[in-house]
Amino acid sequence: MSFLRQRRGRRGRFLFFPLVAGAAALALGGVVMALWNAILPDALHAGRLNYWQGVGLLVLCRVLFGSYGRGGAGGRGHGQGHEKWQRMSDDERQQFRQQWQARARAWGGGRPPQAPPPQA
Repeated sequence: MSFLRQRRGRRGRFLFFPLVAGAAALALGGVVMALWNAILPDALHAGRLNYWQGVGLLVLCRVLFGSYGRGGAGGRGHGQGHEKWQRMSDDERQQFRQQWQARARAWGGGRPPQAPPPQA
């Protein structure tokens, strides 16, 4: 008898979670629409969204930027980069920093190049 309850429970969960996820997406679509319409038309002269555009924007952002429950910034990419940084020697880290500072200067950001210290 408990075997039948377990199977029914799994089937119920299988149907329950997609329904909850869909309801959450629809509710959050309304939140996205309300926030967009409250802030962006006045601040950036953007057009107003209707409800379905808010849901679509939420889904699009989730597809493009979402982590799908894998931990966000602490997910796949962050751990690999952190491990690589830990394996670098001090010389490799210094070279990496210099390369990124040169890129930042090329993009117009970052600090200006430092002048060498005066020699006595």
